[in-house]
Parts: sequence; structure tokens; C-alpha cells
Amino acid sequence: MVRTLGRSLLTVAVLALLHAAFSTYEYLSQLKALDKLTVSRHLPSNIVIELYVALLTFILGATLNSPPLRGITWASEMSTRCTVKLHCNGITLKLAAPPYPNPSEQSTRWTRVWNSLL
Repeated sequence: MVRTLGRSLLTVAVLALLHAAFSTYEYLSQLKALDKLTVSRHLPSNIVIELYVALLTFILGATLNSPPLRGITWASEMSTRCTVKLHCNGITLKLAAPPYPNPSEQSTRWTRVWNSLL
């Protein structure tokens, strides 16, 4: 339900931005045709308001359309990694590495890490 609302708001916002861009083009074309382009450099307030409303609608739609946020705690990060404890000269090291789909590749990685510590 919320994602559908978000997509709808995104669609409305894009259409409003396109309409505001077209209105700006038409306004500037009219000024150019009347040779008043140098006199007025400001856009009409209704176009500016339409742009801001479309921008806020786009931000709201993108927020509602985004997937739920994931936790970024230390525990959630470490749950996705492989860990190994190494004991060397009375010191315990706990190393973490990204998980590998191939277990032999993971053991090769830990062998290289272990050899670099010695």
C-alpha cells in the first residue's frame, strides 16, 4: 500500500516537474517574442511554487517507495562475516572476512592471513 502510494506520488511529481518546465519555456518564449526578455528575469510565482511542490512531492514519493532500512549495528555486520580466532604468543586475535561461496577459497584466504602474521 505504501509503495503504491510512493510510486503514485513519484509519477505526479515527475508530471508536475515536466509541466513546470514547459510553463517556464512558454513564459520565456512569450517574453522573447515581445522583446521583453531583458526587462524581466524572474519567473512567475505560480511556476516557482509548482516547482517547489513537485520537488517536495518527489522527495516524499521517493521516501515512501524505498525499501525498509536494514540495521547497521556491529552485531548485524558481524553476523554476515566469517570469523576465526588465532592464538599466537598468548595473544588472541579475532579476524573477520567477507563470506565466500566456496569454502576452499575461504580456507586459502585464512592460510594467507595466518602466514602473514607469522
